[in-house]
Amino acid sequence: MFGFAACSRDGAVKLWDVKSATAVHTWKCDAPAHCTHVDASGAFHHEPATTAANASQKEVGTAGKTVLVGTKDGTVQVFDLRARTPVTSLAGHAGSVDAVTELGFGGSAPRFVCGDSSGIVSLWDARFTRCVWFVV
Repeated sequence: MFGFAACSRDGAVKLWDVKSATAVHTWKCDAPAHCTHVDASGAFHHEPATTAANASQKEVGTAGKTVLVGTKDGTVQVFDLRARTPVTSLAGHAGSVDAVTELGFGGSAPRFVCGDSSGIVSLWDARFTRCVWFVV
């Protein structure tokens, strides 16, 4: 069990157990980590894509637990909370990703939004890990 995820400038992302006050797992990002979002509600999951159009993409969809991490190099790192493994790295920002959170749209596709230091805000389709909208 864990309580929250925290990140640091050395790229470490730690899962903490609040009850025991100990780190229960550590991931290492390729760049300094700026922010985290834990999808403990199970809004996202990942599976291999199933259609020819998205066969090379990893799918992040609707039944698992995920940690999203914004990094200084402009990527969002996605980690599987249960398996404690990296899932994918999403590129698309010019500046460091300083904010990331999931959005709930009722029955529609799971989405998350990111903001970076250059002022860009992007909306991502979590099923197919692609940016669907951005504002500069």
